[in-house]
Amino acid sequence: MNGKETVIKKREGVAKQLVNKSLPRHLASTRMVHVLQQQELERAAELQRLKYRTADDFSDDELAAIACGDLKIQLYKESTPDGKDGK
Repeated sequence: MNGKETVIKKREGVAKQLVNKSLPRHLASTRMVHVLQQQELERAAELQRLKYRTADDFSDDELAAIACGDLKIQLYKESTPDGKDGK
């Protein structure tokens, strides 16, 4: 861009190449783009789900590791997707 190099991740580069190749209706590339889109959507949904975990969602080993300080987790004080605030 504007004569400057742009640094992107390999995954982004591969995705761009696949999209560009699928534009002229290259069927194999189009299928791969669809699979990558599905994987990305599933990954985003999983990250969103993990964001609102409660103690019931952790295994006993995970809870023990948290209590011992071996496992650090990010706690969110925002409302959960279902409107409950964790009470």
